[in-house]
Amino acid sequence: MARCFDDLAAALAETHAVSPLCTDEEMALHLGIDRAKSLTRNRPRLVAETVEGPSEDRRDFDWDW
Repeated sequence: MARCFDDLAAALAETHAVSPLCTDEEMALHLGIDRAKSLTRNRPRLVAETVEGPSEDRRDFDWDW
């Protein structure tokens, strides 16, 4: 499972998009999205500091998309 998280992180860093290639990667992506949702609710300042710099997108924080 850790390898799936690493693979998704590498793909995201390289192409700024991810496409799960197996069921394990899909589950890792769902877990990552759930964690990101939680962070935006519970630690908004941490999120703001972390995403500072990259340009904004209209779909930022649209978790259902």
